[in-house]
Amino acid sequence: MCMTMTLTFASKVKFIEFCMILDEISKAQAATKSSHLEYLIKQCREFSEKLKKKDKEADTSFFPILRLLLPQHDRERGAYGLKETALAKLYVRVLALGQTSKDAQELLHYKVPISGKQSGGDFAEIAYSILCKRVQIQESSMTVEQVNTILDNIAEKNASNSSKDGEFQQLIQQLSAVEQKWLIRILLKDLRIGLSQKKILNAYHADAVKLFDVSMSLRDVCDKLQNTGIGIKYQIEIFSPFKPMLLERCKIDDVGKFFTNQESYLMETKHDGERFQLHMKDGQFSYFSRNAYNFTEAYGKSKSSGLLTGKIAKLLNPSCRSIIMDGEMMGWHKVHQRFGSKGMSFDVKKMTPTSTHQPCFIAFDVIMYNEKLLVDEPLTERLKVLKEAFVEETGVLVRSQTRLVSSKVELLDAFNESMDTFEEGIVLKKCNSTYKPGVRVGSDCYKIKAEYSADLVEDMDLVIVGGYYGEGRMRGRINSFLVAVALSQNPETMNDLKFHAVSSVRTGIKVEAFEELLLTLKPHWVKKCPDNVVGPKKDPPNLWIEPKNSIVLKLRATELVRSSSYPTGYSLRFPRVVAIRGRDEKSWRECCTTEEFHSLIKGPGVIQKLTKRHVTEHDVMEHLPAISPRKTKNRTITVINYNPCPTTAVSRISRLLDDKEICVVNGNNEISKEDVEKIVREHGGSIVQNPGGKTFCAIVGNANKLRVKNMIQGQKYNVVKLEWLLRATRPENFASLQPWLPWELLFATESTRSHMSTVFDDTYDSYTQDTNIDDLKRSLERAAELAKDSQLTNDQYKEIDRELFGHETSPFSVFRGSVGYFCTSDKQRNLEFRFMGGTVTGILDNHVTHIFALKNSNIPAEIRRLEAGESATKVLDEQWIADCFRERKLLPEDEYSIHQNTTNSC
Repeated sequence: MCMTMTLTFASKVKFIEFCMILDEISKAQAATKSSHLEYLIKQCREFSEKLKKKDKEADTSFFPILRLLLPQHDRERGAYGLKETALAKLYVRVLALGQTSKDAQELLHYKVPISGKQSGGDFAEIAYSILCKRVQIQESSMTVEQVNTILDNIAEKNASNSSKDGEFQQLIQQLSAVEQKWLIRILLKDLRIGLSQKKILNAYHADAVKLFDVSMSLRDVCDKLQNTGIGIKYQIEIFSPFKPMLLERCKIDDVGKFFTNQESYLMETKHDGERFQLHMKDGQFSYFSRNAYNFTEAYGKSKSSGLLTGKIAKLLNPSCRSIIMDGEMMGWHKVHQRFGSKGMSFDVKKMTPTSTHQPCFIAFDVIMYNEKLLVDEPLTERLKVLKEAFVEETGVLVRSQTRLVSSKVELLDAFNESMDTFEEGIVLKKCNSTYKPGVRVGSDCYKIKAEYSADLVEDMDLVIVGGYYGEGRMRGRINSFLVAVALSQNPETMNDLKFHAVSSVRTGIKVEAFEELLLTLKPHWVKKCPDNVVGPKKDPPNLWIEPKNSIVLKLRATELVRSSSYPTGYSLRFPRVVAIRGRDEKSWRECCTTEEFHSLIKGPGVIQKLTKRHVTEHDVMEHLPAISPRKTKNRTITVINYNPCPTTAVSRISRLLDDKEICVVNGNNEISKEDVEKIVREHGGSIVQNPGGKTFCAIVGNANKLRVKNMIQGQKYNVVKLEWLLRATRPENFASLQPWLPWELLFATESTRSHMSTVFDDTYDSYTQDTNIDDLKRSLERAAELAKDSQLTNDQYKEIDRELFGHETSPFSVFRGSVGYFCTSDKQRNLEFRFMGGTVTGILDNHVTHIFALKNSNIPAEIRRLEAGESATKVLDEQWIADCFRERKLLPEDEYSIHQNTTNSC
């Protein structure tokens, strides 16, 4: 029997051609990167159409290409188990480099910058430079389909814990160095081509981003959007993972906004597990993580397989034909009969029958029941369905317990209770909220944790003792820090202090502050661990620093986690920097001690919460217009504080301006003051009507107002143009708050000016960014403005010429000090004269040093009279200018002198 093979698009595309396109995109200017990708996609579509005409059964899906363009989002292939360190060791073995060779050391220590090379931190580039010397093949015949097959084999070898050396020996023999460079980046799931996920998907289809944001399936995108002219409205389907609805972050300070309109909310515990979806239809199960990874094999596809499905199948309602539940996968301790957390030393996705914990699914929502989608049903109705969907069994399948809260006091009591029981926090959901896949801001569901508020958790002052090199834009540079506590002891001198490492940290430091911090620490980094520092057993820093030369960071974390790697016995979970302590503010000797650190450990548990007190009503901001009396000489006037846009009327879009107090002075002709305030609140900022000591900045739409001028003259606050806020709140800038640019500032405080001087020169030219046409135009205009305020005298110009050229006249300013009066309208000579430093005037007076005319022209009577007097003014042929300009020096004037006596005017 003869079997026919299906013709595929991927089998016709050479991998080297794909790599060449990636090379072009990576080297292209940012503005043209997308066009290169669009060209690739267009070529693929055209080729697919030809293939389809040739064979109607041909598989022309773009998926084999798209999964290589977005390897970090490919959910159909298992993990490779290969990061940079593992790849380095693998290549050292396969290439037989020897552990101590120069090439092996470059691979194994890829983050360390190498003198004369720009590839520090870029593992693929370092591997490419080494492979170029050893791989003979210049261009392979391997196709995209074959490469995908090899990647499948690597994933399968990883799943079975088998050696991958054979696959890489095959790759080295069959792929060129450039192909291996891009294959390494695919394996590391980071192509580094300068195109975001959204831009890549948009290049494929206008609806691709919307579809992927919900389905999280690249195959789905390729299958449903193969035709560019056809859009699609996505619908949740059984056994197809989707991006779950997410919780909006909320501080305890802001909970007052929930009860201003007598709404009721359902409250539940914030569980510390792994977000999961459970799909079931006709006895077949699937389990998907938050990022759409399939873990069905671990938990069981049917009731006869896996660790969990057999137990859950018996608990479902007999009438349940299909169901999709959203929930949390937790670890349940079999002996202690309680839940664990993600901070403990187990992975809920990798449990075995002998594990101390077993998986337990906590369901908190139902998306589909018996083929009916419930996303548009209010939460209360969905929970009724969930209640009837199954019978609970402790440690296997339970519902998240909810209770109704309708006042601020009830919520605060519940929050305090969650802190007393060491829970992660609480979740608040509006009773009538619908299910919005992929939505966070505007979901009407909120998570409230103690660490979101400054005064509810214990912060720690830790000293930097080490630095780790980064990758990408930070390759070859320190990108995160190792921090430590001082060992509690009473030495004879404070310089004898010892330090124990507790954690690494990077999150929380703004870009500008981070650059300043690196600049401060740069002279003090050393390669050897100081004698008075004990580092971690695993993952030591790339560079070290003596504590006496270092800086203290104020850190906030969610909790302490037991760790055998750190000498303190505990490390920090999710630490972030909340302040950089200046050396004048806190000395390295004043950092947290081991005694203070261990005092935070309240019991024998693996996890230690860092909460320090209960919340009270005083912690909650008032969200109604405040009414206050204002006394005058004769009477008391009741004043309602100006608040045209209360927080409750605003839907949160981002957290860009979190903790930022902003004074909006006015709007402009297009945007009112109220609308500007609304924008600030939409992005997490708070509004004040008068700036104070904590004000981040004052925003001005119209600078020609008396209040603005008075504020600028006061020189107390950063006064910023409205243009900055509009630029900072564009969707493409949501990742981080955009810094002020010098031309956006009407007034800058001393600290702001000091920072600006490290990034821009006086003409607004950036020290770090490439200049474009707009930047150049702005710099020239700024230079012209500065020139108006600082005109140099001729003597000063001559002094500069002496410094530059050794004499008073530069070859480019031979007419410096000369004032010319032109009898003709010759623009060329006029321009040459001014270009070489001369000054042109239209007034004939004693300041004129030279009068220019044509040799055979008539000279005006007023010039004749000027000549007849005692004036030193010379009347010269304009040719003198042209000849001096050509020779770059002053030529004898007598040869060009004009002496005529006529009465004609110029």
